[in-house]
Amino acid sequence: MDFELTISGLCIIAMKSSTGEDRPEHPTAVDIICPAAPMHCARLSYLPGQVIAQIEPEMVIDNNGQRIASMDLMGKVLAISFGTNPSATFSVHLKPTNQPRQFAGMKFVPTLAELGFKPFSIPDVSRPKGASARIELPPGDIFADDIVTDSDTGNPVPWVFPKIPDLTRALANRVVFRATGVEDLNISTTDGVTILDASGSANVMLQMSVSNDDCVVPIDFNDPVDALRDLEYLRVVAPPDGPFDPPTPSTGEHTGRPICNQTVFGYGG
Repeated sequence: MDFELTISGLCIIAMKSSTGEDRPEHPTAVDIICPAAPMHCARLSYLPGQVIAQIEPEMVIDNNGQRIASMDLMGKVLAISFGTNPSATFSVHLKPTNQPRQFAGMKFVPTLAELGFKPFSIPDVSRPKGASARIELPPGDIFADDIVTDSDTGNPVPWVFPKIPDLTRALANRVVFRATGVEDLNISTTDGVTILDASGSANVMLQMSVSNDDCVVPIDFNDPVDALRDLEYLRVVAPPDGPFDPPTPSTGEHTGRPICNQTVFGYGG
């Protein structure tokens, strides 16, 4: 089967490498870190009919009546693994690609430094200070997805990053982890207790999502966004390098929600 995990909301994609570069193409470890930001809830969502669960998550219903399991990640440290995984290494796709479908490059996901934050410490097996959840990923491919566009023209919105002189760049709205040709998905706690597992034939696509988004739908949800102010909440995990100055659209484009909240943190080790 193939496995795809969509990562959205206020999440840090922490990538460990021997060089400590910001966006390593082949990191040795990758974790999803969810900051414990005010009014944000970290969740793992999936179709309950596709997995065997040892937990009882909340049941939510989408606009088509589809039942979706939504598991609260608060306080959890989890690891995703496979019984068989053809990928022995991580591959971070920095440039856009059409394979296996249209994806943007990870260069469209900002780094902590570009947003004005300093590095933070990542412990071996526990949550970093200020994080609500941590998920360790197995080897696979990492892409960016869903470039933020102008709501009127559909064109990519260029964003100005005040902390980096002359930096203007489009932004992706999500990060996608993909593992192909795997068998026997297992999601477990750090002490090895399985909470979810799944298996499927070669033509099965198993999809899940990790989000760290608003706990409720705000009144101004549909209002145009003129600055990525929510990124200031990264400070609960990463120390700010001076006053926070959010990225803003460069030419006054009107963007609708949702807006990119992920960031990349490359560190050495």
